[in-house]
Amino acid sequence: MDVEHDSSIVALVVAGLVSKREKLPEIQLLVLRLFIQLAQAYEVLSDLEKREIYDQYDEDALKEGTGGGDGGSSRGTRQRRGEDVIHPLKPETITGDIVFVLQQKEHPKFKLMGDDLFVEHTLTLAEAICGFQFILTHLNNRKLLIKSQPVEIAKPDQFKAINDEGMPMYQRPFMRGELYIHLTIDFRVIVICYLIIGVDY
Repeated sequence: MDVEHDSSIVALVVAGLVSKREKLPEIQLLVLRLFIQLAQAYEVLSDLEKREIYDQYDEDALKEGTGGGDGGSSRGTRQRRGEDVIHPLKPETITGDIVFVLQQKEHPKFKLMGDDLFVEHTLTLAEAICGFQFILTHLNNRKLLIKSQPVEIAKPDQFKAINDEGMPMYQRPFMRGELYIHLTIDFRVIVICYLIIGVDY
């Protein structure tokens, strides 16, 4: 934005040091350029974000859309700014903290307790005695194969733990809690057999 150079030439003409008639087309062009540059300078100075980019880098950074490092400018995409939040402050008011209140939405299938996730699953009596295997769809749509150990007999209200399939831990994002599967057993087949044949299953 070479405003000083163009404005100095216009000032010489106004002072009569350069012939107005001979330089009239050039002066008109210079005045137009000066007006455009002043408008651009005002736009940059009135926008804090653009002014910060111009101060840290240069005018090319504004044209590129972002500032660059290592002697060059990068053409990365700048993140879209949200709406400004304006809150008037009274004189002698000490500014406080901005507090974000997050409301946890309940999931229809998974329950959260600390870093651990809990989910319910019902087994048939045959699965509980002879072994079970089923697919569980996680929160991120991953498919987990859940199966019993050899000769394992599931008990009513048993919890089966799956390591590192819970939620990320606070301040330890690479560590996760456990996924607990609460197993219940459907005993209705015993009741039905008793009612039909009058004996225990």
